[in-house]
Amino acid sequence: MALSRLKQALGFQTEQKAVTLTDPDALALFGSMPTTSGLSIGPGNALRVPSVACAVSLIAETIGAMPFKLFDRDTKT
Repeated sequence: MALSRLKQALGFQTEQKAVTLTDPDALALFGSMPTTSGLSIGPGNALRVPSVACAVSLIAETIGAMPFKLFDRDTKT
């Protein structure tokens, strides 16, 4: 309460959010939309689909096979 008064005295205004995080319209901001059936789909459910599991493993294995070089910030070696 005192902090908000201090902010107002210094000319800072509080931000009014247009969309709350519990609003269904906020899901589109994060790339997540509710399903038509109402069932929630998480990572565990998605990985049970063979095409999703193959795609995830392909991406993970490709990134895991990439060369990795570690440098010291101070000496650059």
